Amino acid sequence: MIVTTDNEYRGRKQRVGSPILSSSGRLHFFIGYCTNCHGKCLVTPEEARKLMRMFYKRQHKPMQRIAVKMLKRYAEI
Repeated sequence: MIVTTDNEYRGRKQRVGSPILSSSGRLHFFIGYCTNCHGKCLVTPEEARKLMRMFYKRQHKPMQRIAVKMLKRYAEI
């Protein structure tokens, strides 16, 4: 997991699961804001797959469907 604190984030909040390019140019996925430094918490596609497996349910909630669709599109599962 990576926390980016490049600048202070204001305005519209980012959606969970949206793809972001990190400062190194690699693809990561947004999972939330850090409570201490207010930076963006990002995970790699491999970590996102592990998190999805840990919290997987039979019911496919809309946010889970979006995360799976984004992973399939950008990370080639």
